[in-house]
Amino acid sequence: MIKKAAILFPSFGPYHKARVSALANQLAQIGISLVAFRFSERSDTYGWQPETPKDVAVITLEGGEPQGWQRALGLAYRLFCELRSGEIQTVFLPSFSPLPNLLCFLASKIAGCRTVLMTESWYGTEQASMPGKMLKHVLVRLFDSALVGGIPQTDYVAGYGMAREKIFTGYDVVDVEHFAQTAKRWSEEVDPPIKGLPARYFLNLGRFVEKKNISTLLSAYARFTKGVAGDEPSKIRNGMASVALVLVGEGPLREALQMQALELGLSVRDGAADPIAPGGAEVVFYPFQQADLTPFFFAKCEAFVLPSSREEWGLVVNEAMACGAAVIASNRTGAHFDLVEDGVNGFTFSPQDVEHLTELLGRFARDPGLRDRFGKAGRERIGAWSPNRFGRSGVQALRAAHKV
Repeated sequence: MIKKAAILFPSFGPYHKARVSALANQLAQIGISLVAFRFSERSDTYGWQPETPKDVAVITLEGGEPQGWQRALGLAYRLFCELRSGEIQTVFLPSFSPLPNLLCFLASKIAGCRTVLMTESWYGTEQASMPGKMLKHVLVRLFDSALVGGIPQTDYVAGYGMAREKIFTGYDVVDVEHFAQTAKRWSEEVDPPIKGLPARYFLNLGRFVEKKNISTLLSAYARFTKGVAGDEPSKIRNGMASVALVLVGEGPLREALQMQALELGLSVRDGAADPIAPGGAEVVFYPFQQADLTPFFFAKCEAFVLPSSREEWGLVVNEAMACGAAVIASNRTGAHFDLVEDGVNGFTFSPQDVEHLTELLGRFARDPGLRDRFGKAGRERIGAWSPNRFGRSGVQALRAAHKV
């Protein structure tokens, strides 16, 4: 009889907290308790405030070793000890890369646990060499079941040897209700929490790194402001192009993106330092925002644009849709297969096709009602991708791992 299960993440941000709580709730209904493990309190990649689920026992594995293989070994050894002493029978694991993840997977197998692979990888993000792919074929088969993002992730894991009946979707979810309610509250706020937002704007929110492909968005936006979007350039020039571009985030490419915008002849403003919106076309930069404020940006935008050249999923798409925003997503984002329906709740495009992206921006300029129509359809669609889906699919994956 299965009595205890565990789930592991490198750290807990808002996404992880919601998923862990949902899984714990679903497992409790069938008499199984959940323990949550994390490598450390803070993320090495994101600036989230640390989150800790209140309804689940949380154990931090960090032991103070230096980075590298010593840390990875320490994390895996402490996980092994906790699994054995806690008599845990099933572990949900965040894939098998990088090294700490791989060693924790091996530690879980040595401890005698059934293992559930959690992944959002798909062929569009595949970077492994031939030896790496051969190793993946071995590792995927060692897992007992999988909890993945959606359609492309299912195909990917099945392609590496796992039976499709052992693969369940719903890994990539957000707290839909939280984002929807927070966006509604901010949209009605008389004194907004963020100053200086333009009256109309396209939005990108995320890290300023190469794979996010924001340079293509800037190029398309520059063309858009010059009135070359779609087949009604004169209409756009005569006032419809007073839609700004808002970029929210941090990362090593921030200065380069600001320079590119200036070189393209665009007006650039630091929204935090200069909260006076002059109106008209401009590029406005805001720093990284915590999850309680991002709904404000989504709720006000004409459309959220994710131009990534490579994206395992793109949870910001979930967030945008939950907040009632229309979505323009690159066809190299894992989320678009399941969440974005062209012409219904958003548009998709090839990440290097500047002309097509320009035309899509122009559609929103020509038809202000598009935002609300797409936003409503997106909000309805994302309702099926709440944390409860993660919890239900997690239970199915656990049952499949134990063949019950």
